[in-house]
Amino acid sequence: TYLRCLELFNRQFEKGLHAAKAGVAEETLEGRVPSTPVSLTFLRQVITEGNAKAEIIRSGDLIPLTETSQHGAEGFDDKNLHEWLQAGRIFALSHEGINYIPAYAFDNATRQPLVCLEAVVAVLKTQNDGWGMAFWFASPNNFLGGRPPKDLLLSHPGRVLVAALEEAGGEVMHG
Repeated sequence: TYLRCLELFNRQFEKGLHAAKAGVAEETLEGRVPSTPVSLTFLRQVITEGNAKAEIIRSGDLIPLTETSQHGAEGFDDKNLHEWLQAGRIFALSHEGINYIPAYAFDNATRQPLVCLEAVVAVLKTQNDGWGMAFWFASPNNFLGGRPPKDLLLSHPGRVLVAALEEAGGEVMHG
């Protein structure tokens, strides 16, 4: 429930964030006093978003692109990663200048993107950036018995896709 709330909060936050406030958010996350006055609510939003992103980074679910060669096998190189990202077979996100891909996106045996992930990413990317997708995959989902979608990609990919479709339709309930 907590991560789902953060995900929804993040979406609204990003939609309402103006270019001028982006600098303020960066200053705040860096621990500096904002150069222009902002509301306490805005500061809380910035801090909450930063905490949520830190939780996802600390989870171990993401692979920094600089370390992919340590995790991959044959065929898991920069060219393939670029092709998979362009084709929407996987997604990526950026944090503090480092690009990440989800570790749960790959079949452990073949080191290829999971077949079902492409369809889920296609559905989710209509409303989410990489961060939004990472939050969604990590959040407990009522359509999946309260389990996060990332935990069911291998065992119940069809159910994960249905949950993504429900999410895109705005009817999903997490908890």
